Formats: sequence, structure tokens, C-alpha cells
Amino acid sequence: GNSTELTVRTVGRLTTPEEFNNLTLKEENGNVVRFRDVGYAELGPENLRTVLKRDGVPMVGNAIIPQPGSNHIEIADEFYRRLEQIKKDLPEDLQLGIGFDNTRFIRASIDEVEQTIYVAFALVVLIIFLFLRDWRTTVVPVVVIPISLIGAFFVMYAAGFSINVLTLLGIVLAIGLVVDDA
Repeated sequence: GNSTELTVRTVGRLTTPEEFNNLTLKEENGNVVRFRDVGYAELGPENLRTVLKRDGVPMVGNAIIPQPGSNHIEIADEFYRRLEQIKKDLPEDLQLGIGFDNTRFIRASIDEVEQTIYVAFALVVLIIFLFLRDWRTTVVPVVVIPISLIGAFFVMYAAGFSINVLTLLGIVLAIGLVVDDA
């Protein structure tokens, strides 16, 4: 076809693209057909289809994969600090960018759970007071819920548990049990 891509590995005397371009392909009746007459050689990736590109610009990819049980947010924060230091030392025509950051979703989940806890706490206080019309009964969940949260996070920290969606869901369910028993 008009567009053929070949990957050539050499373990020989040809080392530069110019040497490949001067390679004799055929010699007949004094006529020499060199590689540059039918195509061209260039140094490039082994397979152009596997080159990482962003917005059509070739890139070098790098992935940071935290170990199981590690704190993803701390790792991401440290990565961003180091990235800013590295950017200062790079030439102006070289750019560093972030393709995908999983901690955005983790941070959003934590923010959502925090917001849910605040709303649930306010609703519990309001509903208990509206139904029972007694401030003493209302004060019990107001005091018990924060103490339970502090205790739960302390036990999680002491046991080495990470804060993730499942542990936060368990805490929210436990708050519901505390309110129900109160």
C-alpha cells in the first residue's frame, strides 16, 4: 500500500537513519535503487500505534500505583509537591501534566460523607426535638454522636485501618444505630 510501516531491529553495522537511507536495495544494469528512493528511515518508537499521545502530542507516560493499605491522598499530595519542584528545573518547551488522578474521586467521596454526616446530625437533632419536645432527650445524641465518631476514628487509626468508602459507610450506619438506640 501507500503507507507501510516496518519495524527493523539491527545488530550490525547500520546505526543511523542516514546509513539506512543509503542502503542499496537493488542493483541492475548499473542502476542502483537505494532505500531513500522508495521510503525513508527515521528513529522512532518500535510501534507508532502504541505511542502515548494527548491531544495528538507524543508523550511519555508514568504511573504511580500505591501499595495496598497505603494512604493514597498523602502519596498524591507528595507527588504534586515533587512535581512542582521538578517543573522548576525543566526547559520551557517541556511540559508535565496529569492524565488521571484517582484521588479526586477519593477526596470527593470523603467530602460527600462529611457533608452527609453534618446533614444527618442536624436532622437527627431537629427530628428528635420535634417529636419528643424535650431538650434533655435531644442532648443525648448531640453529645453521643461526636464522641462515637472520635472514638471510631481513634480505633481505626490505632488498628491501622484506612479511611475509605466502606469504612465511612460503616461509620454512617453506626451513627444511625446510635440515634436509634438513643
